[in-house]
Formats: sequence, structure tokens, C-alpha cells
Amino acid sequence: MKKPSMNKALRILFLTVVVIVVLFILVRFAGYRPMKYPADVGNSMHPTISPGDTWLCRVKRGYAPEDLKRGMVIIFPKDNFGFLLTKRIIALEDQTVEIKGRATFVDGKEIAEPYAVFSGEDPSKTDSPRGTATTGPAKVPPGKLFVMGDNRDNSIDSRDPEFGFVDVKDIAGQPIMILWAKDKSRIGRGIR
Repeated sequence: MKKPSMNKALRILFLTVVVIVVLFILVRFAGYRPMKYPADVGNSMHPTISPGDTWLCRVKRGYAPEDLKRGMVIIFPKDNFGFLLTKRIIALEDQTVEIKGRATFVDGKEIAEPYAVFSGEDPSKTDSPRGTATTGPAKVPPGKLFVMGDNRDNSIDSRDPEFGFVDVKDIAGQPIMILWAKDKSRIGRGIR
């Protein structure tokens, strides 16, 4: 009597495995893959993405300027870093960006940045480009982007002249959704 139910359980298990494998293959061919934010590279995108998080990433090369939007989170390689960086687009090519204290202006208008967090230190009292009180005005050259981390006082980004602008052609993808996090309430959250 137990054999029919055992066979049914094995068939369900087999079908489940087949469905998971097929979905995995379809997702990979569609240009998506899981990526992990290394735990030892800092927290420049915290709380949007935290060290140790695994996210679903849309992997794509050859972004056209019309594909890119201010506020979009992107991944890209950068000289002197041995891993892909994750930052948020603040200004697009031919836009002018300026930072005054904790306010960011693009083309002379202050932009709303609900994702930006600060450590609480007065930015004018730091020596580093991180948290600088004033940046710019700087016009973003054609084919380039001005990017910053969401954790403004702990991010090396386009405010630093040595880091500079990011080449549009270097964009490797866009994080879409958190798949795994230490804080389980963040699992499944979209990255915006």
C-alpha cells in the first residue's frame, strides 16, 4: 500500500527539481543572475544593499543613454578595485551636478534623495571627498555618469576626483531584488 504514495512523492520531487532547473536556465538566458555584495568591501550602499546581501542582477552590456535614469542603481568595474562596484546614478551626461552640504543639485535644482543616509558628522569637517561639503559644479561629460553611494559619508564615488565619472560603456548590470540578507525582512525587496 505504501508503494503508490512513495511513487507519487518521488514524481512530485522529480517534477519540482525539473521545474527549478528549467527556471534557473531561463533566468540565466534572459540575462539575470544572482550576485553577492562582498561582506568585506564596505557599506557605501547601506541600507539599500548591505554587505553580505545576495541580489538578483540584470546583467547587460551596452546601455544606451535613454536606458539610464537618475536614481538607478548600477554595477560596474573601476580601476584599482578588484570587484564590481555598486552605486546610484545621480547625474547623466551633459547634466551639471553640485553638492552643497547634504543637498545635491542637478542642473541647478535640488533633487529629492530619500535613499541617502548620513553618519551625522558635519560634512564640512572632513578632509576626504566622502561627505564633502561642496562638490562642483561639474558638468558630466558625454558618455559618462556621476554616481554616489547611498551611505554618503562612507562612500568613495564621483565626488572624489581620483574616482571621477563612470563610463556608460562600463556598466555591467543593474541590481533588481534582494534574494538573501541577514535581515530576513529585506528578502524579496526591490532595489530602487
